[in-house]
Amino acid sequence: MVELDHVFAAAAGSALEGCYFIGLRHRLDTGFEPGRGECFVCRLAAGRMRVLLGGTAWLTGLHVDSTGALFVSVSRNGVHVARDGERFQAFDLPGTTVGVGGWGANVFAWGLAPDGRPRMARWTGAGFDAVTSPGFVSRLDGVGELGFAVG
Repeated sequence: MVELDHVFAAAAGSALEGCYFIGLRHRLDTGFEPGRGECFVCRLAAGRMRVLLGGTAWLTGLHVDSTGALFVSVSRNGVHVARDGERFQAFDLPGTTVGVGGWGANVFAWGLAPDGRPRMARWTGAGFDAVTSPGFVSRLDGVGELGFAVG
């Protein structure tokens, strides 16, 4: 019998109730391995956890923008967006998507292009447009019109 374990990898939201988080389920003896474990986007509401999205895809990040839209980066598929926090629409981005984040209405996804170079895309409200990446990004944040990326 295989024993399972879990860890929580990311969270987004302004309060415990209604917070979204990524849970990783994996074999106890190996830890989480992309492609072998499972990832789920969950939400805490009325003291109960609800699973909104998940499976064997590696979910790499979460972000909630100023309108309440939920953005979930998926390593091999780009970003899933739920404007109502429940129904997701997938947006494919080439290469590997490492994260998603931003501030206010500014939302960016980042990762590696198919050729291995850093890439970044900005949310337009209807999809993602490529922008120049400052290099490999691990975190992004900002205030007003000013943003910064570190990596």
